Amino acid sequence: MSTDYIKAIVRQTIPADCLAPIERWLLTRIFETEERGDSLVFYGSWDYSTVFDAYGVSPDDKLTEALTASREICPELCAEVERTINKSEKSEEFRINDERIFQSIVRRHPDVLHHVSIEDFDCNTRQGLHCETLTIITAQSIMSINSDGAINQRQWNPLSQYIERRT
Repeated sequence: MSTDYIKAIVRQTIPADCLAPIERWLLTRIFETEERGDSLVFYGSWDYSTVFDAYGVSPDDKLTEALTASREICPELCAEVERTINKSEKSEEFRINDERIFQSIVRRHPDVLHHVSIEDFDCNTRQGLHCETLTIITAQSIMSINSDGAINQRQWNPLSQYIERRT
């Protein structure tokens, strides 16, 4: 039996000072994180059957502290996280839109981060690599191109969600 999985690597190291506490809290729950000096490196690997579990939001004391410390920096993100926690039922599953979080960071710190790029590898344990996707996140847009030739570009939209319900 083979297993489909995805590997993701954020190619830029992100200065820790650029992250609001809520962004750091969320991103460190989505990705494995490595500290390199004053910066963070994000990467991860998820089995397709559990990928949404890996993106889940589960409240704890650190989340409350992160929300309190981030209200002025990221008011929309904080409000959305609080709405999600208050409305969620135990059986509901959510996905954190990590691309939207990285875009918010780039928008606040264009002098430090011009863009963030993420490489995704769709793989199978028996057949190897299926498809590779490169996503470039700038302040104005999120653009992805994959090895199958598909291109997806989304302009910056302040109303797009940080947290998506699993459908």
